[in-house]
Amino acid sequence: MAEKGLVVGIDVAKGWLDVAVLETGESFRVDNDSAGWALLLQRLRGRRVRAVGLEPSGGYERGAKQALRKAGLPVRNVNPHKLRHFARALGRLAKNDRLDAVVIARYTADMPTREMRVDPLREQ
Repeated sequence: MAEKGLVVGIDVAKGWLDVAVLETGESFRVDNDSAGWALLLQRLRGRRVRAVGLEPSGGYERGAKQALRKAGLPVRNVNPHKLRHFARALGRLAKNDRLDAVVIARYTADMPTREMRVDPLREQ
């Protein structure tokens, strides 16, 4: 039996986050700053979220990951190399931020991923 809850994929850029919710088909963009993270959390608040997949992006994902973890959401890193292979297997050769967010959500739902573990010393 499949686990219940929403799976969210986030494609990270320096200035924004493209977000896709797999089960509802929603997609939206928020700024990649504290105001954008708050808006993201507001849109996810009160909903049962099973997993949030993020593709690491040169450190630009750190603030969003921290905000999501502090809100108690299960964040998962998605390996970019494996994600590209997954997208090719799906026939998704086009590349843009909104499509990538959907592929990240689908990868997070379909492939084995683990919740991030945080080492406070390493975070410093």
